[in-house]
Amino acid sequence: MGGDSLNIIERIEITHPYLLIVEGKDEVEFFKAFFQFLKKSSYEWDGLDNIQIISTDSKDKLPKFLDIVPDLVNSDQIKRIAIIQDADNDQNRSFRQIQKTLIKIGFPVPDRQIEPKTGKINVSQEISLQVLIIGIDGKGMLEDVCLDSVSNDCAMPCVNSFFDCLTKFYSTSELIPPKNLSKAKTRVFLASRKECTVYIGLAAKEGYWDFTKPSFDRMKELLQVLIMN
Repeated sequence: MGGDSLNIIERIEITHPYLLIVEGKDEVEFFKAFFQFLKKSSYEWDGLDNIQIISTDSKDKLPKFLDIVPDLVNSDQIKRIAIIQDADNDQNRSFRQIQKTLIKIGFPVPDRQIEPKTGKINVSQEISLQVLIIGIDGKGMLEDVCLDSVSNDCAMPCVNSFFDCLTKFYSTSELIPPKNLSKAKTRVFLASRKECTVYIGLAAKEGYWDFTKPSFDRMKELLQVLIMN
């Protein structure tokens, strides 16, 4: 077990029976706000209080984190785990990569997204595990889902026009295109709000994403399965 893994163990203590594992700290804040919205919408979402949201800091650190899950403080409390990651260029490829990781470390391996798989993570401990790859039309990231939820917002035509205008300069090499266009568009959209921020989690707390839109339906579906009795 490497030094990074030991540091993770020292930082994390299991306090809830269900874990939601996300990529970064911004995603943690996003889902906290998402949970608050859902709980206010219906008592049926009260079970979200049983979920502990944990960041692995990056997608690449997921295998190392899962490997040390049985060693976390109070890990015997864990009953269910859900993993949410960005689709990036291909959701099927991203899902297969997680499946390979789960096979390698001996965790239950879901056959399909959202559908839970039950199995043991050590000699005596059994858990249920789910996976969701997020994006739009099989690719992308959380930012794409958020932007999709505000596609009818009055600011979006301006956001799109801004990047359409820049395209001619990208094509002539006068400007270097953004490394991540989804993040760039998200930040331009958020610049149109009263409280400007670059963080999607803080934007969620401010109510800038429309959680009532179908854009978030798959996340809701995963969470419903995660908290069901």
